[in-house]
Amino acid sequence: HTVAFDLGEKEARTLGCIASNTGGRALAANDAASLRDALELVVVEAAKPMEVSAGPVEDLGPATVSGPAEVLAGAEFSVSWTGPENPGDYLTLVPKGAEDTDYGSVAYTRQGSPLVLTATEQPGQAEIRYVTGLSRTVLARADIRVIEAKVELQAPEEAIAGSPVQIDWKGPGNRGDYITIVPGGTPDGEYAAYQDAKENIAVKVAVPMNPGPAEVRYMSGREGRVLARKAIQIKEASVTLDGPSEAQAGSQVKVSWTGPNNRGDYVTIVMKGTPDGSYAGYQDTSFGPTLVITVPAQAGEAEMRYMSGAGGKVLARRALKLFSVGATLEAAEQAVAGSPVSITWTGPNNQGDYITIVKAGSPDSAYEQYADTSAGTTLSIRAPIEPGPAEIRYVGGQSRKVEARRPIEVVAAKIALEAVASAKAEETVTITWTGPDNNGDYLTIVPAQSPEGSYQSYAYTSYGPVLQVKVPSTPGRCEIRYVSGMGGKTLARAPIEVTP
Repeated sequence: HTVAFDLGEKEARTLGCIASNTGGRALAANDAASLRDALELVVVEAAKPMEVSAGPVEDLGPATVSGPAEVLAGAEFSVSWTGPENPGDYLTLVPKGAEDTDYGSVAYTRQGSPLVLTATEQPGQAEIRYVTGLSRTVLARADIRVIEAKVELQAPEEAIAGSPVQIDWKGPGNRGDYITIVPGGTPDGEYAAYQDAKENIAVKVAVPMNPGPAEVRYMSGREGRVLARKAIQIKEASVTLDGPSEAQAGSQVKVSWTGPNNRGDYVTIVMKGTPDGSYAGYQDTSFGPTLVITVPAQAGEAEMRYMSGAGGKVLARRALKLFSVGATLEAAEQAVAGSPVSITWTGPNNQGDYITIVKAGSPDSAYEQYADTSAGTTLSIRAPIEPGPAEIRYVGGQSRKVEARRPIEVVAAKIALEAVASAKAEETVTITWTGPDNNGDYLTIVPAQSPEGSYQSYAYTSYGPVLQVKVPSTPGRCEIRYVSGMGGKTLARAPIEVTP
């Protein structure tokens, strides 16, 4: 036996098939009470008789059960009852002639009258029983006939591999019933893509990806029996791809396609030899018959592929040769720390390509100030704030590979600060300065030994060569600082004494 607790319909079906194939039953438990009931029932057959010297006395008084004369296989139906209602008493439905200890669908009398039972999926004569919970004595029986459920399926004679087809059906629509389409020869009880059968509403189900004979099946939800089947022929999809025969590595190309356009289908471009099912740049076919796709960043033989959304099967291929384009960089041989550097470049200009300036020896993946090549062939990028050897780099947006390098020497900025030697607390002083005046540079006055990045009253250098800045309110040794707007580094300092 299996007890399914808090499982989805698909998982419960799988357990049901396992139980059925091994001669057991699958019981569903949706809450604590139903779990207890299921566990009680499972242990009945394994329980050994035991002598009870004293305990509750079981009432074997009269009982009645009343239900319909016949019911559709697998359907739920209502049963009225009377009886002693001992703890654990239950109603069950079993085939006619079954042993008194046998059970099928179960409902406990503590849940009241009437109760709902589910008919077996095998047609034939059956019996509703009132069974006591302690001794498993049958106190009442009523005959009922389980009749075969009539199921009709209407579907096209053939369909394109992987495509959805509409299936009209008539049938019981019992809880858990579903319609699936499987390759011909698939064992009963197995399923592929499926839709639940509810209220005689037509369903759409995707057919298998492999061409050949297949079968539409109406499956019972309780035991996974095939109640109806209809043959359908799966035809191979006609798919074409059209695009350039060669392209620049890392660039974007237009690819036109024809094909089934099933849900999840897409076109991708990968290097030749890439395993089927893998993908790189791609677009879903739902975006239209012509797609723009980014090709791999490396030069060599590549392949356009039309991929099925069901299973990732390659339905069409087209060869594409990728070639590389070199890059060049032109700029001054040196630049002032933090200042803008004009850089002229040539190169592939693929999506995401950029130019950056970093310290010499930095890893190829490192970057500081940068600009995308899409902004133009001449770019302005600020040099690092630290003096020393540096490098201008052209970096590929996809591969992050450095396509070109050019050295540049970063020299320290020449900065001068002139102001009074002392000032009263909170007095505003005049400061004359010279320096790089880069974007965001400013002057501030702070107590000496203040950490880097500290500031109090300040003024941006962009306001002019003569600035007014208020000194701190605490007397003592202080410092006028010229601070870079890039990283907050102090580039120059001059002492000033704050007096009371």
